[in-house]
Amino acid sequence: MLSRRDLIASGAAMTQVRPAAVEAAQRNGSDIDNAALQGILDALRDLRHPAASPIVSQVRDRQRAFLRQNQRFPEFIDIGIRIWELLQDWHIENGQEMKIARAADGRYTMEFMTTQLVLRPDIADNEIGLAYDR
Repeated sequence: MLSRRDLIASGAAMTQVRPAAVEAAQRNGSDIDNAALQGILDALRDLRHPAASPIVSQVRDRQRAFLRQNQRFPEFIDIGIRIWELLQDWHIENGQEMKIARAADGRYTMEFMTTQLVLRPDIADNEIGLAYDR
């Protein structure tokens, strides 16, 4: 049996839902409810595309601003603990790989796109700092 993450990542969900529903209907001797089947397919499509989040949008805004000024993405953005937790939740909810490490100075970092988000307990919990390089 495939895990939920493997099923979604492989795209197998789109090819296996209809045959499974057909087999179940044939065993029960009933017709397939097309509306219910379409609802299942729509829900699976939604799972395959990461949900938008206001926090993710704010981080991307910082990246875009840096990109416009420097023609490349920033290496670092400092964030508060609440933003860190919300981004962890976003990764988990959307089945995205979460890469957390410790920098040489002992601070926790989380990779987001091409930028390292740096957990800074000395800034406000809901703050997203400006993007910067070393």
